[in-house]
Amino acid sequence: AGIELELTPIGREAFVFFVSRRNPVSGLTQAQVRQIYSGQVTDWKDVGGPRRQIDAYQRNPDSGSQTAFEDVMAGVEIMDPPSWQTFTGMDLMAYRVLDYKNSPGAIGFSFRYYLDSMIRSDEIKLLAIDGVAPTLANTASGEYPFARDFYAVTARARDQLPDADGSAGFDRSARAENAARLIDWIASAQGQELVRKVGYSPLAG
Repeated sequence: AGIELELTPIGREAFVFFVSRRNPVSGLTQAQVRQIYSGQVTDWKDVGGPRRQIDAYQRNPDSGSQTAFEDVMAGVEIMDPPSWQTFTGMDLMAYRVLDYKNSPGAIGFSFRYYLDSMIRSDEIKLLAIDGVAPTLANTASGEYPFARDFYAVTARARDQLPDADGSAGFDRSARAENAARLIDWIASAQGQELVRKVGYSPLAG
């Protein structure tokens, strides 16, 4: 439609890997994550845990978390998991990891907000990566390596934008101005405090 979009960062989120609280492993390196999900490492004993097969869970190919996971893999070829290790719902993956009795070797991935705000279980342990825990502070500072910005998406300000049917349209400059005011507020100290209060990491600085 000839409309240009502007993407403005308004917060940060941690992409996390998680295990059962009863798994003694508390952290992995980036290299170990890629080795596990490429099939090079298949036993927890090789990453500091007990002798136990690693069940590396994944999401369905068209999910947002699977797309983020592919970015984390940085071009390393991902192994094809058996069907029982692939989940169409994030909650299904999380609850399978929680079922330690039947899935003691499980590892999954998600966004921190989802696990903290939707699953809310003390039985899940978020793994540190390269020795850095995925806390709000570490995510905001960028110290946690799997941090991602999220954005407000708005139409670039123009005095005249076409209607959907291609007609001349009407003056939308006021609408664009209001959108800019909203984005400025989200980026302000007050807006960033709200980002933090709802469970995301504010932007650094």
